Amino acid sequence: MSKINIIEKVKILKPTVSQRVLRNHKSVYNVCFKHFKNDDFINNTKDIKTFFESRYTNIKSRKSNYYILKTICLSLDKKDKAEEIDKFCKEINKVLEQEKKKMLESIDKEEPVKPVPAIEEDEWEMKFQDIKQKYISKKAEVSKFYQTDKKSYTIGQLKKIRDLMIMTFYCSCYCEEDLYTAPNPPRRNEIRLMRLHSGFVPQSVKHDYNLIIKPITNMDYYHRILYCNYKQSAKKCYGAQSVLLSLELKQVLRMYLNTHKKIIKNKMLFHHGMYDCSDKKQYTTESWSKLLKRITGYTCNEIRKTFVSKTYKKLMPRNNAIHQLAYRMGHNVKTALEHYNKIPKKVK
Repeated sequence: MSKINIIEKVKILKPTVSQRVLRNHKSVYNVCFKHFKNDDFINNTKDIKTFFESRYTNIKSRKSNYYILKTICLSLDKKDKAEEIDKFCKEINKVLEQEKKKMLESIDKEEPVKPVPAIEEDEWEMKFQDIKQKYISKKAEVSKFYQTDKKSYTIGQLKKIRDLMIMTFYCSCYCEEDLYTAPNPPRRNEIRLMRLHSGFVPQSVKHDYNLIIKPITNMDYYHRILYCNYKQSAKKCYGAQSVLLSLELKQVLRMYLNTHKKIIKNKMLFHHGMYDCSDKKQYTTESWSKLLKRITGYTCNEIRKTFVSKTYKKLMPRNNAIHQLAYRMGHNVKTALEHYNKIPKKVK
């Protein structure tokens, strides 16, 4: 069979899928097509399994590509082959679940962390202090010109207040004395999807945005965040997450809304072209990542990794404390321990 436009096929099956996900589907399809020379590989799932095991040595990468291939099979009306691919995914999920169970069992033992080389420890400790200091400096910079009764600000000043608002979502937790109980630890890029909401939120309603909620319409402040749109793998575990706003976030949010209420469109907290009205669309993941890196000097993952590494610096706490922190950060415990915590978990 000749090569087909798999992106169009997947778009028919999933019309709302993002361009980034479509590119991932095209990449997997092209890799298989190049290896097997034609589209017949769809009908030989055992050969695909052998190929994937040799090409994707990381078990999580292999699982992700299996799920992509499953969607490709469905888009090509190969439901039986999709079911066979799904079996491979379930096999990997069992292995990962066993690893997770062993990891949680080791956490409950409260074993001390293994000492790390001074160079490695200094590296993330310096990052932590640098991020914390940048946030404190930004607050001081804004406080010099912000006044509650002031009615107009320059574009430059408004951008600094916007930058402080974004930094508060990601970095204010760095100033907490007890990092384990920080009410608003750094999340992923779902902050870009914030929308203001007043009043009751029905549980049955599905939202494409994450809502900053003011429980009573005539109340002066916003009370909590309802995360409805974030990483799918975590959402399957937690569902819609309700997280209270810290006092710090409430204060900076009030400052931001006081100065930006006339230019916030469609109740979106952040949107493109806020200061020149050239674009009222929400930020893409890529553009938001660039904005965050420009403001803080760090990527979202670096901010999260540094926070978790600092939090887990000493003895590991009981299981419940780690679960609660993972919940507020919007990831599972295994993600925190394997990908975000740079320090070895226990003495071997």
